[in-house]
Amino acid sequence: MSAPFTAGLNRRIDQRRIPGLNRLYADYLYDFGRVAELYNAPRPFDLEALSAAAGQVEYPAGRRQAMAALLERQNRAWAPAGRLPEATAAHLREFAAPGTVAVITGQQVGLLGGPLMGLHKAMAAVLLSEQLRSRGVPTVPVFWMATQDHDLAEIDHAWVLDAAAEPRRLQGDLGPSHEAPVGPLRLSAAITGLIEEMARCTGADAAALADVQASYRPGVTLADAFASLFARWFAPWGLIVFDPLQAPEAAAVWAPVYREVLDRQPELAQRLSARAQQLTAAGYHVQVEQTAAATMLFLHRDGARLGLRRRLDATAGSAEPLLLGERPLGLGAAQDWIAEHPDCVSPSALLRPYLQNLVFPTVAQVTGPSETAYLAQTAVLYPDLGSHPPVTHPRATATLLDPKSQRLMRKHGLDLEQIWTEPIEELLARLALPAGIDRQIGAMRTTFDREFETLTRDLKTLDPTLVDATGAAVQKIHHQLEQLETRVARSFARRSDEAGAQARYLAGHLFPRRTLQERLLSAAGWAVRYPDLLPLLHHHLDPLTPDHQVIDL
Repeated sequence: MSAPFTAGLNRRIDQRRIPGLNRLYADYLYDFGRVAELYNAPRPFDLEALSAAAGQVEYPAGRRQAMAALLERQNRAWAPAGRLPEATAAHLREFAAPGTVAVITGQQVGLLGGPLMGLHKAMAAVLLSEQLRSRGVPTVPVFWMATQDHDLAEIDHAWVLDAAAEPRRLQGDLGPSHEAPVGPLRLSAAITGLIEEMARCTGADAAALADVQASYRPGVTLADAFASLFARWFAPWGLIVFDPLQAPEAAAVWAPVYREVLDRQPELAQRLSARAQQLTAAGYHVQVEQTAAATMLFLHRDGARLGLRRRLDATAGSAEPLLLGERPLGLGAAQDWIAEHPDCVSPSALLRPYLQNLVFPTVAQVTGPSETAYLAQTAVLYPDLGSHPPVTHPRATATLLDPKSQRLMRKHGLDLEQIWTEPIEELLARLALPAGIDRQIGAMRTTFDREFETLTRDLKTLDPTLVDATGAAVQKIHHQLEQLETRVARSFARRSDEAGAQARYLAGHLFPRRTLQERLLSAAGWAVRYPDLLPLLHHHLDPLTPDHQVIDL
């Protein structure tokens, strides 16, 4: 248990105390030696190793110039009035210069900026780039928008807290669920009402809403809205935003890889299968299940994103050894499509990091738990495809404490770990129990333990075989006493409007719907409520700690 809440910035909590953290990520954070061979890259949080890795990055001059022109075009389109912010323009010029490397991160293009963790990722990339530049390594931060993803249900809504601190789901009108990439989806007129609802929930004024309203407008694509918002938010720090669906220069680089991956599908699938077995044998989970038939490629045809896979039942010399969706397809037809339409091909999660490495001089990629886990699988592809993986750098993770939450936690002597592990209503109810009842229950437990200890000693002398039965009885009675205490606390809480309101407030802000704040609540919901949020994160977020950070607003 960490120390009870105290005032001050940047309190740290070991992430292994966060409920549900996967073991592979925990070892990557705190015991890298156990997993180092899975990643074949320098350890994270080590600026010296990262600086040395930057010197090993190879990036063709012609590709650098083509990508610099692409990034300038994309980011100018998203800049207010088409005028690049000074810091962004400077980073684009720096990107074009020989020797510059990139710190990459990315996220799905969620409605209203997506959840807070996207904001933390982007800021971690900015801060890590600044750390490297301070050591003389020319570095720029790049945010890769996952516009090729097709899981609409994950990104078509935003959660914000209303005036009563209840999480409210704001549902976007982006059409029915489909199998096409989400980036090109256009916002309907309903987005205006959605932003007005967010303003009512947060109490934000017109000035605070300006960036969101300028970005999320009817008729704008989801990708362009997200990019515009991040370009505005991160203008002071020059974050470069990238959309792979609007990148013909990048598609031209990827086309030969798509062909190679398709031609070598059985071999690469075997590699991935062996790595999955290695992970399982080591007691880790396999983040992305990869079948023997999967090619790691999707073709965008007829408005859908269709998986391309090998027919395992096809005979040698079969005219149609592939399946596109459920339709048989010839190898030549697939190869011709890739050659003619490389911008209509997208990779699976396992292939995407390698493609990222091709079009950017990547020294590090800032990732969350799921990404870090599947990068242990992806790492086996790099040697076969003739490259080296960059450093996987875990993203900064944080809980933001608004002033009222700070006061309530100080008043009740709470810490985040208690809130993560126990329903806050019951926690506050017990803390608020009248002293007399609390003392009586405590005295009952003490007396019970003392008397049972005496009984156990006597039974050992009388009949040692009875000791185990005595222990089981003790556990049952302890359980009954805890249940009694909880029922008393709940009863008291129902009669205490103040305790209930405080519990709802803390639950909504710090562990909404029993989920980490950064994983659920909208970035825009916090940014419009606290206009100084981005500068504060830039000043206080630490990209070089594995711990979860607690930051006061």
